[in-house]
Amino acid sequence: MSVDKFIFPLIAFLTLGGTFAHVTVPSKYFCSEAKDCPMKDALCQEGICQCPSGFILSATGTKCLKIATGYNDICEESVQCSKFLLTGGTCENGHCACLRGFHYLHGYCYRTKGLNETCSFDEECNGFPDPVSARCVKNQCQCQEGFYAINDNYCRRRQKLGEKCWVDEDCGKDYKCNESDKKCSDKTINSTSQPAPVTPPAKDQKAKPNTVKVGPACKSDADCKSIKNSQCGLDKVCICKKTFYALSDVQQCLPEIGAACESDADCKSIKNSQCGLDKVCICKRAFYASSDAQRCVPEIGESCSSKPDESRVLNSLCVDNTWICPIDQVPSRSKQSCDKAVQKFGNLCKTTEQCHLLGSNTECIGHKCSCSKGSHLINKKYCHLSRSLGETCVTKDECVVPGGHIVPECEGRCKCPKGSHISEDGDFCIDDNFKLGHYCVKDEHCAGKNDSVCEKNKCVCKKNFFEFNGNCLRGLSADCSKDNECKLVNSVCQNNNCQCADNCIPAKNNLACLMKKKINQECSKDEQCNAQTDHSHCHREEKAKTGIYAAGLINSTCNVTLEFECKTVNSECDEKEELCKCKEGFVLDGSQTECLQISSGYNDTCTDSRQCSEFLGAGGLCDDGLCICKKDYHYLRGYCHFTKKLGESCDRHEDCFVHAEYGSVNCDPVEKICKCSKNYYQREYSTCRRNVTKPHEYCLVNDDCMSFEKSKCIENRCTEKKTDQRPEVHKAEFRAVTRYDYMAVNGGTKVGDNCTSHVDCARTLEDSYCGVDNKCKCSREFFPTSDMKLCIPEIGGSCSNTSFQKQRKVFGAYCQDSQWTCPAFKAALKNNRECVDLAAVNGGSCDHDEQCQLYGPKSMCDLKTRNCLCENGTRFLEEKQFCWVIKYFNDQCKDHNDCYAPKNSPKPVCLKRDDMSIKTCSCPENSELSENAKFCINNEPKMEEYCEEDKHCHIPFSICAFNKCICSTGYTLINNTCLAHLNYECKEDENCMFEGAVCRLDDKKKTCQCPDDFVPNPEEHECIHTSNYNETCHYDTQCNKKLENAVCHFANKTTDAHGRCRCDKNYFHVDSGSCLRMKWLGEECWRNDECFAPSTEAECSPEHKCKCPPGKKQIDNDCKDGATSLEQLWAAILVSLFTFSPSLCTRVDLVNENLTQALTNPI
Repeated sequence: MSVDKFIFPLIAFLTLGGTFAHVTVPSKYFCSEAKDCPMKDALCQEGICQCPSGFILSATGTKCLKIATGYNDICEESVQCSKFLLTGGTCENGHCACLRGFHYLHGYCYRTKGLNETCSFDEECNGFPDPVSARCVKNQCQCQEGFYAINDNYCRRRQKLGEKCWVDEDCGKDYKCNESDKKCSDKTINSTSQPAPVTPPAKDQKAKPNTVKVGPACKSDADCKSIKNSQCGLDKVCICKKTFYALSDVQQCLPEIGAACESDADCKSIKNSQCGLDKVCICKRAFYASSDAQRCVPEIGESCSSKPDESRVLNSLCVDNTWICPIDQVPSRSKQSCDKAVQKFGNLCKTTEQCHLLGSNTECIGHKCSCSKGSHLINKKYCHLSRSLGETCVTKDECVVPGGHIVPECEGRCKCPKGSHISEDGDFCIDDNFKLGHYCVKDEHCAGKNDSVCEKNKCVCKKNFFEFNGNCLRGLSADCSKDNECKLVNSVCQNNNCQCADNCIPAKNNLACLMKKKINQECSKDEQCNAQTDHSHCHREEKAKTGIYAAGLINSTCNVTLEFECKTVNSECDEKEELCKCKEGFVLDGSQTECLQISSGYNDTCTDSRQCSEFLGAGGLCDDGLCICKKDYHYLRGYCHFTKKLGESCDRHEDCFVHAEYGSVNCDPVEKICKCSKNYYQREYSTCRRNVTKPHEYCLVNDDCMSFEKSKCIENRCTEKKTDQRPEVHKAEFRAVTRYDYMAVNGGTKVGDNCTSHVDCARTLEDSYCGVDNKCKCSREFFPTSDMKLCIPEIGGSCSNTSFQKQRKVFGAYCQDSQWTCPAFKAALKNNRECVDLAAVNGGSCDHDEQCQLYGPKSMCDLKTRNCLCENGTRFLEEKQFCWVIKYFNDQCKDHNDCYAPKNSPKPVCLKRDDMSIKTCSCPENSELSENAKFCINNEPKMEEYCEEDKHCHIPFSICAFNKCICSTGYTLINNTCLAHLNYECKEDENCMFEGAVCRLDDKKKTCQCPDDFVPNPEEHECIHTSNYNETCHYDTQCNKKLENAVCHFANKTTDAHGRCRCDKNYFHVDSGSCLRMKWLGEECWRNDECFAPSTEAECSPEHKCKCPPGKKQIDNDCKDGATSLEQLWAAILVSLFTFSPSLCTRVDLVNENLTQALTNPI
């Protein structure tokens, strides 16, 4: 059965809001209650399966999806986003965003229009960083007053003398942007002394704990009932419930965004919020929730009033009653943050928006600002849309052609400049005075020079020819017919080929014929010597000596005495081996051409991976200009170690790694495999977490509390208290304010200071040494503070358990088992130089993968949404708070949680098979594996359970659809039974759904029917009593069962509770109890009351024809008074002929007279 046959009409129906005007809804989607509907979360409204308010049907038609209420909302399909953000809304990586070519502003996605492009309203023109920089003027996008156009496609705010600027253009032609203080200043002076305007700091949006005391001491929640939305906390004082917070010094709990509500009034304490369709407080359009969920913050581009206490985006400014970003920052794509603008082309970036200063045609590619496809760089400053030859242009900067050696001109259209002409294919310009090296696509483009060809888009001399003074001349191996055609000195034409003369030998590059030389004869090239004496070379001052000389490259022969020098940068001659080597502290790069300085730590700058691996070990890698560890390696104590996972063989503790909680795993000294350390338990098979061994110790997941029977982790403490409330974390309790702690104050040497020996550094700078560049550096396992005054030990490094608080350390780190480690609620970054909050204690937000480690090694941080996600091939196991690897049927398993199947199929189990010693995912008892080997099917599946064919469904009148057992069309599921609607097959009366219906034989099969004197209602959902003429009714069917052609007539459909049975229009009632059809004039009849005329009563003639009554005349299909003038004329003629005169002649005269009179004086 085709799914499309049912799904797509249904999608059309639900998308149109349930209107039957243009679609036919399959009867399968008629319902009596919600469980009749095959779509998840659907409601049964007016007998039709529909999505609830605030939801929309998925593209597959299988479930109802929540409509987004803001940018970045979580989504599954684009329809959720476009319903809120409109046409340009899309679901991108699981979150709502705007499509390419659209921009987000004021809570909607608008199609982006560039300067001078056609527009309909201002918002289309404001895709630039400043949301009020452009407007739509006469249907064309133009810069607003006070703004100027960069590159003809981007508007920036014009700054005044002394105001903040970013580039010279911000200041106009009369001023410049001073590099020292980034303010507009006079071009004749270097700086300005004007003070910087004071910008009020952004309102603190850090999360606040909801554990603030709001009431008296308590023993139970009942003691706190006087304070609405409060409860009794662990410390036995009244605190606010989850999604509520306490006002300082006021016994009141106010709602946060996400709190339950019934109306907007419940959310009124949160400015710019409302009660959403799903009955929780949400921010209004173009506002977003602050990190503490207590305020709705206006997005960039929204209106403002510059009030000091007004919530705003960090660093944003209120200018002209609109929130904007500072001149050196740009709004993020979501308009919910201001990010640093990139000033120069090629600088590092995270988002394309940061590159907007370089023009709207820039993109962030590979973390660098680059020109987008179809644009080019101008003056190393802007990316301009490229125009080809013949296309319209405004300035010549727009015009670009391949090759770049000829710059096109702009005269309304891009054209080749004087002295050049367009190529045959019209793609580029060819110089009239053709030269070698010019751009080309094919050999014909190089026809300006004989014996030249096109190679790699350049005109060059063809093989065996060489360039001399701009011409191609015959070289060695070129075809020839006589000696003077061969142009190299000492070359001759032999056998129609240019060759070196007999006493000469070709140079290595084949561009010279060199005279052969003997030992002690003068020479210029090694080839001259080798031609006469093997293993000899040319030395200008000494006689030729045997050996190999390779132009001073690494590992070539060198001799300081003979001045055979090493030519590679940063190399020197090893006098013992007489070979060129890299200097100490340097390593040869991958191209074998340069010796590069070896890195001195993780995250050091680099250009070649050898710089990193020389210090970090084989796992060192240069990635994006920084030294890190390769995939499958981890960083610890100054080295990159190959990672061994739980259960894998190992040699040292450093080999074992599950996540950045050092000490959680070790290498078993006997078995030589990686195991969880003492007091740690194993999660899934891939990671270890510390057991809580003492009451009231910190926990994050229930399994942390397994040491205490029946305990769960509630509010981050192990307790036996029964609750369904999710573990909650006090978000602000652990927030760090700095990256490291130290008690000592260094007043001497700093990292980076000049030195000549290790003593110069270590004298006042602990754990440092003097590097090969004669600069002080931190020792391995240490890193410098930002002020370069101290070297701090990395996480995982060794420490002393005594007086550790006085030692230099990463902020929040503590010494455990002689090793620096982060607390349970934090994680070490990959560089081991910072302890960051786990996402679970940071409101779910993350910036690094390490913050997601609570959810296992298969979790990661999505940098676009700042949320932790599970990798492909895993699923989030709610009860374990873990990204669990999915195992399918017959896959090897260890635990029931490994085995995965959809919710509506029997849950697979991990069992040991009879024929194998290992466990595999299998179907549970009384079920069998589906044909596609992906699901389990119950031997007798219940309704809504998984199936593949109709035969799997054993309930009478059920079928298999959408891989679920459901009732057939015309049946409704009630108490695990499919009950028949009217006119559908049944076996007995109990099979009929509607009260009073009976199962009767009809056309060779039994169907549910209404009993005598009853009829179905129009929807066939009910049997209703029939009515006689003038009796009360609700539907026409009640009347025309006994009285054919009768209808249920309502005098006033708005006010009348019921109608009465009357004859239909054009029918009349007779005493016999019938509604007979009215007959028109001329139709056959048998009674007077059958005949009908609009203006009067008609009658039935003796000939059984309807006619007008006496005194009335039929005109068209009606009876009216009098006759026409023409009828009167013929009447006068007939009277004259047969009444007035006995003689025929007289009668003829009278006819003529009467006819004349009638025509002269017509009636």
